[in-house]
Amino acid sequence: MADASWMIAVYGGIGGALAGAVIALMLNFIFRRSQAWLDERKKRSMG
Repeated sequence: MADASWMIAVYGGIGGALAGAVIALMLNFIFRRSQAWLDERKKRSMG
């Protein structure tokens, strides 16, 4: 079992990297959508 302990670290690193990428993409999507929503609200309130 001690021989496979390095695989746990490798899989943990891969999983962490994938999770980080998913979170970054989600935040990017949320930021873009909220920015578009705010721009639309500004246009409606000004004109």
